[in-house]
Amino acid sequence: MKMRWVRRLAAVGMVSSAVVHCGGEPGSLEQDVTGQQTQASETVMAPTGIETMARLGQGRDLVKEELRAECVRSAAPVTIPTQEASLRFSSAMLREEASEMLGFSIDAKARFKLVSASAKAKFSRSLTSNSLSLSMFYSADYNLGVHKLDEGALQWLVPPGSPDWISRCGDEVMLQKQVGGQLFLLYRIDFSSLESKQEFEASVGVSWPAGSANATMASNARRFSGRASVHVEAYQYGGDVTRLSSILGGTSPSGEAGRVILECSMENLAPCGTFMQNAINYASSQEPGSFSDSLRSMPADRKYLFKDWGMLGVNIPVRTVGADIRAARFSLQRRFDGQVEFQERVATLKSGRLYVPPALRSQLDGFELAVQRNLALIADAVKGCYDSITNPQDPAQVSACVNGANQNTLVSKGYDANLTMSRLSMDMRLPYVFGGMYQRDDFPTSSRANNVVNPVTGALSCPSGFTARQFGRIRAPESQNGASQFFCVAPYDGVRQGFSYTGTYQTDDRGTGYNNITNQYAGGVLSCPAGTGVPYQFGRAIGPESLWGVSQFHCGLSTYSPEKMPIGGMYQADDCGRNSIFNPMTGSLGCPEGFTPVQMGRIQTPESLCGANQYVCKLY
Repeated sequence: MKMRWVRRLAAVGMVSSAVVHCGGEPGSLEQDVTGQQTQASETVMAPTGIETMARLGQGRDLVKEELRAECVRSAAPVTIPTQEASLRFSSAMLREEASEMLGFSIDAKARFKLVSASAKAKFSRSLTSNSLSLSMFYSADYNLGVHKLDEGALQWLVPPGSPDWISRCGDEVMLQKQVGGQLFLLYRIDFSSLESKQEFEASVGVSWPAGSANATMASNARRFSGRASVHVEAYQYGGDVTRLSSILGGTSPSGEAGRVILECSMENLAPCGTFMQNAINYASSQEPGSFSDSLRSMPADRKYLFKDWGMLGVNIPVRTVGADIRAARFSLQRRFDGQVEFQERVATLKSGRLYVPPALRSQLDGFELAVQRNLALIADAVKGCYDSITNPQDPAQVSACVNGANQNTLVSKGYDANLTMSRLSMDMRLPYVFGGMYQRDDFPTSSRANNVVNPVTGALSCPSGFTARQFGRIRAPESQNGASQFFCVAPYDGVRQGFSYTGTYQTDDRGTGYNNITNQYAGGVLSCPAGTGVPYQFGRAIGPESLWGVSQFHCGLSTYSPEKMPIGGMYQADDCGRNSIFNPMTGSLGCPEGFTPVQMGRIQTPESLCGANQYVCKLY
């Protein structure tokens, strides 16, 4: 049997439909749950912006898009039990599909409830950040049956034909509702910049099964360290929502039941993987105490079906909303969506999960206040285009709505039209491509020379178009000579191919201890990060404490790409000051804004014969 819920067409002047299958094979005849052929003037919606649960026989004003009184009831509703589960963990859903399942894309006015304090609204807001985030959405959807008004045993609470019928009962009646429950999972990656997001999408992809999402992210974590963070979230609708926090181990903001979140840095993604797997197990299990088990005793309203009062014999005129009001409402909706996304992005930047440059950080509090003011002004305009419309054909009401939604009008009231996502984007990487590293002995042709060639060129040189920048001055162990170390850079143009960089480390010839320097890109070990290629030697020096030789390695893939380099240069700080080498990216013994120094070497210098620390500037 198929139940087809068709959205009301007369009010919007377009063809649209929403289909819910309740088991069995789809048929060719549009039917309701009783097998009766339906009429095509219906509205289906979810309880999103509705503050209280709708009741069978309750009216709805389609012009204002809000509930009215309960105008008719039946002694007992018709109940059609069904048992159907749809588990969507094998692949991520589109953001639009997720928003529709939550109800905010079905009922236009409900969208403006996204700023409310309900758990569903807060979860839905987490979906809105998309231009600087990548969201993967999964669900477990349980349908437990349909309750329907018994049309054969009606009791009228408001006499049909009453002169105040529209104001009391509206245009439609809530004829039936679907009950059950849903559990939603969100795996969202927030990026520091549009460039970082585009780089990630091009090289890693945009959609993975829920069970492997965290593993996929973890395999790329080192590469995007400082440029991305992970946000996972679960929202339960129906059943015992108090169990969610204890099962998933995240936090429930402000103690709200039914919503749990967890934040993970690139350096520690394991908790997010555990969160996702526990949520999948909880949502799909049929055991006692599971999500599906608690739904049977505590089902929630899933969807409401409204039909014209004419179906029950109430003769009222069909009202329509004109093109001007529809256009104004759509413009407010688009503006609202942009401001909600801006607000969520400000919250992400204030959370501390991503590095934020001081200049931008100092503006975040002001942005937070400004976006709140913008949303308040939009809310006032929404009232003019919904709540104040009693006659959608009245030119004065139409004009008030259209003028109130106009951007110039909003700006004249204090609306800041410059609060766009571009104000919050940041790409901390320097505009250079990395071209490898090498070391040249002061006597390069000597038989004992400690030359180390650049793996990119196989010679003591940079690739064509790249410039050598000195970062080190070391004493070589075999030749006992001085030697200079260089890294190669070229201006970023999006085309020039560069070498990847995934950290450096140093091993002392005497083994453990002494002058070993671990790779901070690989979690502090003497190796390269997993899945990031092999080590390439770039240096051979004397360790100042052990006085033995040390070998220095650079990690990277053997492939080349036009990506900006994820480092902000290198420099050397001599213990005695004589052989210090400034960072060519800053002209000082320090890192550019957005980068932090990470030790990559400990060597003896040739002129001072003192120890010196070498640093690479790692992106936050």
